[in-house]
Amino acid sequence: MTCKEMWHDVPKPIQIIAYTILGVIAAFGFGLLFGWIIVWLWNWLMPMIFGLPTITFWQGAGIFILAKILFGGFSSHSDSSSKSDKKKRKGKGEWSFEWDGDTGKGKFGRWEHYDDWWKSEGKASFEKYAQKSGDADADEAEETQEPKDE
Repeated sequence: MTCKEMWHDVPKPIQIIAYTILGVIAAFGFGLLFGWIIVWLWNWLMPMIFGLPTITFWQGAGIFILAKILFGGFSSHSDSSSKSDKKKRKGKGEWSFEWDGDTGKGKFGRWEHYDDWWKSEGKASFEKYAQKSGDADADEAEETQEPKDE
């Protein structure tokens, strides 16, 4: 039995707890990593370039948090009210995906009939259009040609 198969046998609440613990450890690790990167970059560049003093890890972590607040914020960009406002403001010319509750599919669910349509009507319509378009192009080409001197 592989690890993946064993993991699927673990009860769902225990999986959630394990993922939460791993997430907290990863967030803490990334915090340490970013803090040390900021300290290293600051202590390497700022004293040499601007004559500023070196900083400690906690000062680097504080600079990272301050920069995040000032420039990035802590928003997850998943505010449902702003999404619904954007959807209401969409113009008709933009792509949108509308859910059809009856069939459980969106607008793209109708594409399953495309092959049948193409075989019955589409190919003939396209050939007719291409023929008509080709004739119009040929007529335009003849009109633009200069008459030959004889």
